[in-house]
Amino acid sequence: DDSALKFEYPEGWEVDHGGGTGGQPIFASVVYGGVSIRIKENLAASAMGEAAQALGQGQNQDVNVAELAPVHGAHISRQQTLMATNDKYEEFGTEVFESGLGDSRLSEFKEQGMLSTVVGYRATLMKGRHTYFVTCSCRPSQFESLKPVFRHVLESIGQGRRP
Repeated sequence: DDSALKFEYPEGWEVDHGGGTGGQPIFASVVYGGVSIRIKENLAASAMGEAAQALGQGQNQDVNVAELAPVHGAHISRQQTLMATNDKYEEFGTEVFESGLGDSRLSEFKEQGMLSTVVGYRATLMKGRHTYFVTCSCRPSQFESLKPVFRHVLESIGQGRRP
């Protein structure tokens, strides 16, 4: 079933999820205290990804440049939107990683709020006609200890139902 997401998360964290029917984008959130992981399907990016994949079908298959992958374009496009609409938001680097959906992208971010600063990972995952934007966020003092938890959740995201 490609209209559902499955992923692993720490025991005791609160989960909310929905969408995926009637044209509604799929979403999920996992929250524990001030720590959150939010997954949102982006229908516009999904349509762009489908088009890019269709265009790339006939091209030389030996060319395997990470920057040419549709998921990379969607990740950079989202980064530019976030940075253009919020001058207190910044990102650092883009890393290629494997999620349960395949080739994915990951960046660290920092967002300065009025009262506090939030840091974490922003990821883009794409498979077929589905593109997901994922934000893993926490306070700066928590980030180092939460990096392995965030990465585990990101790498576990796949299609289907959670067992």
